[in-house]
Amino acid sequence: MCKQWRLYTQRGFALLELLVATLVATLLAVWGAGRLAEAAHESGAQAAAVWMMSVRDGVAGYLDRYGDALHAAIRYDALAEFGYADWAAPTLAELEADGLLSRGFPMLGPMGARQVTVGTVNAPGTSGRSTSNSSNGTGAYVRLFRNPGCAGASCSLHAVVYARHPMRVRGSLQVDGRGIAQWLMTTQGRGGWVNPARPHHLAGASFDWANPPWGGPALLPGTVALAVGTTSTGGAQNLRVRDARDPEFQGGVSVSGPVVASSDLRVGGYLHLQSVSAVSVSCASEGAIALRERGGLLICRDEQWQPLTGGAAGAFTMTQSLQCVRRFLGSPDRPDSFYVNPHTENCSCPPGTNAYYVSTSAYATGANRDEVIRRYICLG
Repeated sequence: MCKQWRLYTQRGFALLELLVATLVATLLAVWGAGRLAEAAHESGAQAAAVWMMSVRDGVAGYLDRYGDALHAAIRYDALAEFGYADWAAPTLAELEADGLLSRGFPMLGPMGARQVTVGTVNAPGTSGRSTSNSSNGTGAYVRLFRNPGCAGASCSLHAVVYARHPMRVRGSLQVDGRGIAQWLMTTQGRGGWVNPARPHHLAGASFDWANPPWGGPALLPGTVALAVGTTSTGGAQNLRVRDARDPEFQGGVSVSGPVVASSDLRVGGYLHLQSVSAVSVSCASEGAIALRERGGLLICRDEQWQPLTGGAAGAFTMTQSLQCVRRFLGSPDRPDSFYVNPHTENCSCPPGTNAYYVSTSAYATGANRDEVIRRYICLG
């Protein structure tokens, strides 16, 4: 009887241990599943932020490419020739077609795919046309706007990318605070949102605008947005490629390569030219103008330097057998002098000038021999 009681006692302890182990395993499984769901939730918010920052980069390229036209735009179809139905609300499809978003860019985005079951959505902020299908089938909208009450090209131009769907807890209308916090952290201060506590503001770390800053229907609470930037032609400090503005530089400009002007070149001061060596005859840049070492201008024609301005460029003497006379150097005004051209230090003319015969004379060299010399002058 005693042995049988002990057996039952042992079985009772084994059952209690099993229940405890099962309870611990269940708690661990629940905790692990909850942590896994939380990690998946954070990952989704991060993916949504990265996707929208890619859109932001495309809009930044849009501002950079069409900055001058955007500032001067009055009609909504000002950029119709470039494929944009409304310059103030370019769609993701239009940005992709213009090469500002990569081909095959996911138009819906991870956030739009996650929130597609939610019925309420934000409206595209168009300025002068009806909503297009290409705009409605995306997960984010783009809107450009000027400061309230400001008109003209000197006004600052802002751009914002905002989500079509507010970030809400799945299956409810409650704002997803954890997801928005993770989204804002991923955007590193560039993002903002419509806080239910401040529904009339679209605000973030770097901006605080009215909701919405362009007028029209307010963005829904829980909507996240990215500020793209602010541009102004009135105070812009940076020049862009194909910029039509006059930079009006106040200092010197150094350029290491050739300067190409498609119109007239006007110089208010002096134009300094590099001189061409006297021994240089050939040239490679057709139409180039250079300064001759001893004065005068040269122009490159048919790969040869030719005089652009006339004038004398020295003189020299040679013997009857066309030997260059280097002895008895003297002044050209002496009839019995022998001399070389001081411009070339030889019996030759500088590039761009030609030798013209002047006279012939004889000079006694001894032993009843006379040396016949010829005199030449170089003219350009």
